[in-house]
Amino acid sequence: MPKLKPDTQRARREAILDAAEICFARSGFHRCTMHEICKEAGISPGALYVYFASKEDLIAGLAERDRSEFQERIAPIGGARD
Repeated sequence: MPKLKPDTQRARREAILDAAEICFARSGFHRCTMHEICKEAGISPGALYVYFASKEDLIAGLAERDRSEFQERIAPIGGARD
């Protein structure tokens, strides 16, 4: 299998996280399956497991993404002075 470009890898990882977020919201964390996430993302189980080994890893990825987005939003505020 050819190696994907870093931009393609990032985009695929984000698409998987988006799909996981949708599936967790729809079914709940415990009822959601990795197969459901694969179907939502339009990828094979093998492709999913290249990026995330478990639902717990997906939750960690979602948390990290949210943290990064939050930091980006508040960064301009950090330089503000009273």
